[in-house]
Amino acid sequence: MTYLQRSACLSEMAAYQDRDAFVSDLSLSSIWNDPEESAEIPDERIAALARLWDIVHCSMRELLAPMTPTQASRRFCIPVRTLEDWYAGRRVCPVYVRLLLAESLDHAADL
Repeated sequence: MTYLQRSACLSEMAAYQDRDAFVSDLSLSSIWNDPEESAEIPDERIAALARLWDIVHCSMRELLAPMTPTQASRRFCIPVRTLEDWYAGRRVCPVYVRLLLAESLDHAADL
């Protein structure tokens, strides 16, 4: 998935409440520049879209497991209080930070 394709997927994600609908609709999107006669959707595309959804919608505790906020703070140079607020759900971690953290932890290797 290119950065432009990922950006388009993230822009569309807000319109979806259901993971399967998001993956299904976006896998058929014109952003992939598939030939019209192509009926096959690559499994890698479906997996990448599902993974993108999961990263954006999982809790910070799940994303950063098994690290505590203190351990994550040391590793990523993010204030402990910010991480504690993200873990507790008092504040929402920005999507771009989630993606950077996931990429750093190799959770987003297929994106």
